[in-house]
Amino acid sequence: MPADKAQRLTGYHTGGISPFGQRRTVPVIFEAEAMEFGEVAINGGRRGLLLLLSPRDAVAALGARAEALSA
Repeated sequence: MPADKAQRLTGYHTGGISPFGQRRTVPVIFEAEAMEFGEVAINGGRRGLLLLLSPRDAVAALGARAEALSA
């Protein structure tokens, strides 16, 4: 989604929008190819805080889905 819309929706600046701890429920979609990695780094909700976890655990924790997002 466009950066300005993401900022309005979440209240956070683009580049620091974490899927964790949102003020309201927002859809989370992972790039399907990311599911092939052992670990992914995800913004942990604070500048400079990254969480390393398996993409399957991230999808489960966030109620997310994996879809092909890039061509």
